[in-house]
Amino acid sequence: MAVNEFAIFFSGLRPITYYSEIDLLGLGRPVKGQWASPRRDAMDPSCVVCALAGSGDRATVDRYAKAG
Repeated sequence: MAVNEFAIFFSGLRPITYYSEIDLLGLGRPVKGQWASPRRDAMDPSCVVCALAGSGDRATVDRYAKAG
């Protein structure tokens, strides 16, 4: 799946899928079998990961650390 998304990224055929839910046991659907479903999530400004996405080494996490 990662190689497929990499090829899609460079070809520009469609927007890439950042998150995929993978059901290896096949318990999430009525038809048994393994499934991989794309999932789109909106950026949440209160989420540490979302707030720092794309910042790389410039990220400062001091404001998220709890004083203790």
